[in-house]
Amino acid sequence: MWKSNVFLRPLTHRFLRGAVQLVGRVLGFVKEGLDGKIEFGENNGNENDASSGTMVGLPPYFWHERVEDIAMVTWELTILDTCMTHDYLEVIADTVCPTDKESRQSTYNSSIEL
Repeated sequence: MWKSNVFLRPLTHRFLRGAVQLVGRVLGFVKEGLDGKIEFGENNGNENDASSGTMVGLPPYFWHERVEDIAMVTWELTILDTCMTHDYLEVIADTVCPTDKESRQSTYNSSIEL
């Protein structure tokens, strides 16, 4: 069983790439939402359209029109920002280049990384 703080150095670049993709997708959602391109709610009569993924019984709405939704998205972005700037990047940096002498001795860098 893996622990949440265990990273494999050869995969570190994939963790960083995944984080960048996550941020890009969140920013895309926010931009499209603010531009009115993302609609939630009932799918006006086409019951067979499973691609909409909307909840039944709600009138169609755009999330940028509701204060509650804007507050929710803002809160989620705040949490993502805090995790990325405080916890995540620090763990990745410590994995690639540990600060304590004991961990640094057990970290094997290639000649390119030195």
